[in-house]
Amino acid sequence: MGVGIKQCCLADPSLLITKGLIGAEWVGSDDGSTFQVENPATREVIAELPKLGSSETERAIVAAEKAFSVWKKKTAKERSSIMKRWLDLVKENVEDLAKIITLENGKPLAEAMGEMAFATDIIEFYAEEAKRIEGDVSSSIFAEKKILVLRQVCPALAAGCTMVLKPAELTPFSALALAELGLRAGFPPGVLNIVMGDAPAVGKALKDSPAVRKMAFTGSTAVGRTIMEGCAKTLKRVSLELGGNAPFIVFDDADVDLAVQGLIAAKFWNNGQVCISPNRVLVHDGVYDTFSKKLAEAVGALKVGNGFDKEVTTGPVITVQGMQKVFARNGC
Repeated sequence: MGVGIKQCCLADPSLLITKGLIGAEWVGSDDGSTFQVENPATREVIAELPKLGSSETERAIVAAEKAFSVWKKKTAKERSSIMKRWLDLVKENVEDLAKIITLENGKPLAEAMGEMAFATDIIEFYAEEAKRIEGDVSSSIFAEKKILVLRQVCPALAAGCTMVLKPAELTPFSALALAELGLRAGFPPGVLNIVMGDAPAVGKALKDSPAVRKMAFTGSTAVGRTIMEGCAKTLKRVSLELGGNAPFIVFDDADVDLAVQGLIAAKFWNNGQVCISPNRVLVHDGVYDTFSKKLAEAVGALKVGNGFDKEVTTGPVITVQGMQKVFARNGC
């Protein structure tokens, strides 16, 4: 483990987990292969994690299928109670969870704390909704890839589904910590499994398995297309959140100061690395000069750096490739 962990200073260091989760067992890779996760602010190696592939994913699917027979039979009130215990544990460890997000993602700690506040709201909402499920529930095992996965995981848990979760290899620690707190809260083994490492192998195992009834994915259009094609073979349901090209539009009657504030919030949230981040800014000619001047001043006031620095307002992009892409688009 790298020195970046010392900077993190967790109250509960056991939440920084470096293994995958199958059933109730934290596991390494079958062949011993690993991959490194870096702190994007310092490029220091945080830790080496097991590079899990098809064989480990297949075991995770079996564990999820076995747990489904247990989890689906619990009453709505029982599932709600376990989710509320999970919520309590997340709240108790919210500062550690925010530090883990900053460590792996680079965003300012204050922003990570705000993200965790939203996360606890999500858990609380679905813990309550677990008692009020209406309609048909068609999915059992749920596979999903997302930096912060609770918007998909919580409704699945509330409905009585089990899942295999594949977090991004760049930012796996927050998902692993949430899973550990889930085990402490009383989720039966296999309700939530986590595999990461060899993305194509993991994805193929999930797509090919008839036990997996639904897959969800957030990422590129190209990968989303292959997931939809693969899922067609077993008639899986899919939920895909893929690439976009979002405009930010400023009309001539807009409150320019408010528009600038809104653009800064939208464009620099999560260091600009979110699916709803504006790709284009369209400004009416009548307010263009004023808007441009005020926007330049607002951007100039941002401080980019290590998210653990209290004065930093914007963290780094997660990968060197992402940084180079930004430079290329700006002619650097």
